[in-house]
Amino acid sequence: MKTYSAKITPRSITATAMTVGSDHRFIAYGSVRGLVAEADTAEEIEKAVKRDVYGCRKQGGYSDAQPYQWDDQAGWVALE
Repeated sequence: MKTYSAKITPRSITATAMTVGSDHRFIAYGSVRGLVAEADTAEEIEKAVKRDVYGCRKQGGYSDAQPYQWDDQAGWVALE
């Protein structure tokens, strides 16, 4: 797991001058598009990222969404 340094407060992340807050344990976040999805389980967020990749490819683009999990000690941690 990669841990990214960013300004972290309870359930929020500041990355590339954008702050994302969520009441969910998992989010999908892209540095260009911002918050893509929120979920309560790892399986749900994985499905959301896959849907986003498919939808972006269908339109000729790409998804920059990456799944993150909230950790009470480390904050938002990127999932591999």
